[in-house]
Amino acid sequence: MRRITRLWPIVFALLLCLPVMAGTPGSFRGILRKGASTKPGWMYVEGPNDALRLVKVTGASVSYSEEVPVELRQANPKESLKPGAEVRVLAELGRHGDWQAREIEILRLAPTRQASK
Repeated sequence: MRRITRLWPIVFALLLCLPVMAGTPGSFRGILRKGASTKPGWMYVEGPNDALRLVKVTGASVSYSEEVPVELRQANPKESLKPGAEVRVLAELGRHGDWQAREIEILRLAPTRQASK
């Protein structure tokens, strides 16, 4: 019984550390934004409450939502990850408050600029 009592704090500490070691998963949606100092492969996702999340998009699986018309889709969905596109992101929170995207679903394409008349 005494041995179990001594091990309890160690077991408790290990259980508390598991979520930190694994990363914190999250799902959020918003509009892709490009910051002034954004590195290639990184974008900001602006949520409905104007909160910005820095997201590493390289390495993520990218797909289109059913709402995106087939005739407007690129052969490679990653080419549609442009500022102004609305996305849903499944990601893991990194140590420094940034997010590593696992899956990105494009809900709406970025508006296209039409030539001024």
